[in-house]
Amino acid sequence: MTRLFLAILLLAPLLGTAGEEASPQLLDNPGFERGGGLASGWYENSWGTASADWSKSDDPVHGGERAQRIDVWEVGDGGTLLAQEHDFFAGRVYEAELWLRAETEATVVFVLQSRQPDYEVGARRTVRLGPEWQQVVIRGGFGNDDDNTPEVIEGRLALMVESTGTVFVDDASLRDVTTAALADPVVNTTVVPHQFFGMHVNKLGVHETWPPVGIGTLRLWDTGTNWARIEPEPDALQDPAGWEGPARRIDRYVTYAEENDPEARIIYTMGMTPEWAGPDPTLPPDDLEDWRRYVRAVAERFQGRITFWEIWNEANIARFWQGSMEDLVDLTRIASEELRDVDPANVVIAPDFTTVNQFEEFLAAGGGAYVDVLAFHEYPSLRPEDSVPLIIGYRDAAAAYGMGDAPLWNTEGAVTYDLAAGLDDTTAAGAVSRAYLVQWASGVTDFNWYAWDIYEDRTRGFVALSQSVTPDDYAAVTPAGTAYRQTAEWLTGARMTSGEVSGPLWSVTLEQADGTTAWVVWSSGNPVAITLPAEWAGARVHDLAGGVSDVAGPELTVGAGPLLLEPAAAGAAAALVLPDLPDPDPEGHTSSGALLPLLLVIVAVAAGAGAGVVRSRRRKARRA
Repeated sequence: MTRLFLAILLLAPLLGTAGEEASPQLLDNPGFERGGGLASGWYENSWGTASADWSKSDDPVHGGERAQRIDVWEVGDGGTLLAQEHDFFAGRVYEAELWLRAETEATVVFVLQSRQPDYEVGARRTVRLGPEWQQVVIRGGFGNDDDNTPEVIEGRLALMVESTGTVFVDDASLRDVTTAALADPVVNTTVVPHQFFGMHVNKLGVHETWPPVGIGTLRLWDTGTNWARIEPEPDALQDPAGWEGPARRIDRYVTYAEENDPEARIIYTMGMTPEWAGPDPTLPPDDLEDWRRYVRAVAERFQGRITFWEIWNEANIARFWQGSMEDLVDLTRIASEELRDVDPANVVIAPDFTTVNQFEEFLAAGGGAYVDVLAFHEYPSLRPEDSVPLIIGYRDAAAAYGMGDAPLWNTEGAVTYDLAAGLDDTTAAGAVSRAYLVQWASGVTDFNWYAWDIYEDRTRGFVALSQSVTPDDYAAVTPAGTAYRQTAEWLTGARMTSGEVSGPLWSVTLEQADGTTAWVVWSSGNPVAITLPAEWAGARVHDLAGGVSDVAGPELTVGAGPLLLEPAAAGAAAALVLPDLPDPDPEGHTSSGALLPLLLVIVAVAAGAGAGVVRSRRRKARRA
């Protein structure tokens, strides 16, 4: 009887409330209790001219009997970090926590990052510490590469100390919180506007096709319209004659959009620096007044015709930007002043980044004060659902700086794939549709596809929406392009009111423009047969090719191509409820409900009713 009681007592903390998710601690020695000067399970790294000492602290501590003390004597041209390795899984959402304080004051950066160059970052927070303990929590994760293989990111939880001083670290935590994060994957319940579906058209003049797939936004980049291209001589845009030269290309694009869709949103992306204005296109101009005059000239020229202005393209990539973050904030401030002075209706879009690392750094440097919209670039894989942790990382950073409600736009992206593996039309169509469904659900309110007239250079596998790789065939739509158009028709004017994820199955509930309810359902993995309620007899099923059929029986096979399900008549169908499928979690995350059989086995053994061994093997998915 004593063994029975002990077994129940030991398992009680794991069980919690019935059905509650138990998220395991993924760190070794999270309380810094074991080890000598540097706690065991952790490692330090100082580089460049940085110098630091590591020791245990028994006063102050936040919890337990010791904390980690870091004395940074010099930073110089290097840095110092405290880290613990952990292999992250693409598509999983992680939450990390540290308790921090300084002896007087210090600046630190807390990240989840890969430990291989380029040190990709999935979540980040810059923190200015004082003598009181601060709890710092970050949330995010990593996406997949351009194929459909589950990927492991060799990573780490790291704290970088960016100033001299003494820092204390205690009570660390790292948990997989995917189940909780996706309990309802829909965070954006506003009406989906036509402008959510954006596009790049880069070869205007070679063709005049307006993409016939339901686009509502046109972004001007790789269009021969940036600063370096349109103002080849100093102050050329101050002279009306200057607009008869290369700058005429902007006029051509604006007229093209207005003639095809007067309601289309035009995003004009600024930069790069002309040769005459600075030493390199990727650096700020020597005289910031040159930038000021350029911004004002284009704002006045297109007042009322262009109202969305993006400061710089991919400002974390060296071929676009090599200036400092302070320089980038200065350019943003100046542009914001001029744009808003010309027209208060102008909308300022932050420089876009391809990683949360510089995205958060821009906000920490004060850049958010000068913008209305935050921007990033994400090229999802054939599993667009794996981009959700990245988007959560961007939203988490924005919220930390009071910009959680600011619009978040993916101003450039496309579904990518492994060229060597090839791609079939069905997979491509499904991935395009899911990319738009998942990004809207996750809080992204503008997604501009790159590009309608994509070139076939065979070095990057972009899913093609048009047959532009065939010379002069820019109006022909691929099956993926048809899926784009069909998804735009389903979502435009509707509201996503809720969603559900069960194993590989995803569904979102739509309140359509006419007030009726519909559901979009798909699988991110293998096809799954679901049983529909009896009330669904006669309901209609819409596919990505534009086909419509009636529900023929109680079972419906759901695959990678989303299906729109709607009742035959208003109110005729019960709500769609997904079957309860297990979370395919490589971290071993399990619900308390799943622990009940384990409890029964252990109780039986403890009571003498039987004997055996219960084994648990953590699965790790490795790339082929």
